[in-house]
Parts: sequence; structure tokens; C-alpha cells
Amino acid sequence: MKVVRLYMNNPLRNFNYLIGCEVTRQAIALDPLDGDAVLAAAAAEGWQIKLIINTHEHHDHIEGNPIVQSVTGAPIWASEHAIGKIPNVENGLVANQVIDLGSMRFRVLPTPGHTPVHVCLLTLSEEVPILFSGDTLFNACAGNCFNGGDVDEMFDTFERELAPLPDHTILYPGHDYMKTNLDFSLTWESGNTHAQY
Repeated sequence: MKVVRLYMNNPLRNFNYLIGCEVTRQAIALDPLDGDAVLAAAAAEGWQIKLIINTHEHHDHIEGNPIVQSVTGAPIWASEHAIGKIPNVENGLVANQVIDLGSMRFRVLPTPGHTPVHVCLLTLSEEVPILFSGDTLFNACAGNCFNGGDVDEMFDTFERELAPLPDHTILYPGHDYMKTNLDFSLTWESGNTHAQY
């Protein structure tokens, strides 16, 4: 498996991901915002996008769906609870569903909190687990609950789905907020050496 992370260089500091099987050259477009950039990256890798997966319904995670789908014919998959909230969802993902593509395997984690329909993907095929966390978990911070979310659901998500993950899990979040998050931490804990960079 190879992960191509595309930084969108927009005010929201989004990441788009292409997750590719190096054996079959098949790929997943995860949370495409800039459909043209995702298509160009897939072409550069020689990959065929077979699935579009959205972690949740916010515009900055689905806006590129139509372009990617029109060029590739890839179906859109998202939480079963996102049907009607994300256009053209063909497959409603359920808790603990396993997704197979080429040599890649992922488990769907139900992670409501940022929004009620949020899901994360956890690799099952890699020696070191990899979590594609959307807007649930970022480097040095949890996702917000301002736009249709619920803080109690977020707490339950962290306790049930994320806390049990091994400490060496690799994180691929939906945005690059690390510097801002660390700066905020230092305003409260100026002596925290883990937050200094």
C-alpha cells in the first residue's frame, strides 16, 4: 500500500488522500476536495481510482466527488447515515465493515462526534496500523463539534474506537492543524516539552 497525501493549500488546510495498491494499481480517493488534483495524482502514479470514500458530509471533504466520479466511474461510499446528506452514495458503510481493494484491507470505524455520520478507516493489511481519521482526530488535537456535531458522541468515539488503538498507529488526518494546535497547547502549558517544536 502506498499513500499519496495532497495538501490543498486552502484556508482550511485540507489534506486529500489517494490510497493505492502497488500490486493491482487500484486506488481509493479519500475525501476529495480538488477533483482535478486527485485525478492528476492518480495519473502520475499510474493508478486507477476504483472507490471514492468520504469520512463525512462537509463540503471540503466531498466537493471533488463529482469530477472524480465522472472521469473514473468510481462509486461513492460513506456511512450508511450519510445517505441523503452526501449526493450519490452507492454503498452505506456500517460499523466494522471490511473494505477490500487489491491487497489492501480496511475496517470501518463508526466515529460520530464531529458530525453524526463520521467514519474513519483503519488498515488491516499493514504491519503497522494506519488510521485515516478525517476530522475526528488531528495531530495534537481532537476534531471540533461546532457544525452539527456532539461533544458527548465525540467522547464516546474516543473511548470506544480510538483509545484502544496501539500507540504506534500512524495517523493521516483530514487537515494540517499541527502548528496551531501545538501553539495553543503552549499557551496553557508553556513548559510542555512534547508541544515544543
